[in-house]
Amino acid sequence: MVLKLLKKLSLSWCYLFTLLFPVAAQACSICFYGDPNSSANKALRLGIIALLLVLMAVFALFIKFFINCARKSKLSIK
Repeated sequence: MVLKLLKKLSLSWCYLFTLLFPVAAQACSICFYGDPNSSANKALRLGIIALLLVLMAVFALFIKFFINCARKSKLSIK
């Protein structure tokens, strides 16, 4: 019961953070001394978003691994 709640909360938190703070995934155009609408800055923003998505997927799989380990250890005790 607790594991299901933890899994739902962690996934919900990831989705909520992504939806509420999309600006956090964008790079500052001023730092790169260029036009904020240039193709290089757009590509940089997309690259950062892609890396953040990969990082979130790795964290989700990491959490899922420990949930599965806890589930299996609970089954082996019975």
